Amino acid sequence: MNLTTRVKRAACFLAKWTDRQCQLQQLNDGTSNFIHPLALTASAPDAEVFYFKDAMHKPDRDKFILAMMKEIKDLNEAQVWELEEQSKIGQNKKIYKAIWSFKCKRLPDGTYLKHSEVNNSI
Repeated sequence: MNLTTRVKRAACFLAKWTDRQCQLQQLNDGTSNFIHPLALTASAPDAEVFYFKDAMHKPDRDKFILAMMKEIKDLNEAQVWELEEQSKIGQNKKIYKAIWSFKCKRLPDGTYLKHSEVNNSI
């Protein structure tokens, strides 16, 4: 038996087993009480996401500031926005608020990769 046949057979068995488990876990009201076994192997997301105030209290705040300055420079070069005083903006224009969020990006083994930022308009 070649490798392709073995993989197909295993995948077919897993699909049949999953379907059977779903049938067995089906409740009277139509909801399911089933949790796929592989769902429990997923790791929790990285909790190193900070908003501006939190990021400015971190020991590596200078790296977050550099990342934020780079983002502002890139947005200015791309001509994404125009900076104007709020008092000079007419009633027919919309002002977008922005929220900065920061993250320490890491490789899968946990080693540091870079500091990044996201400017979210609301």
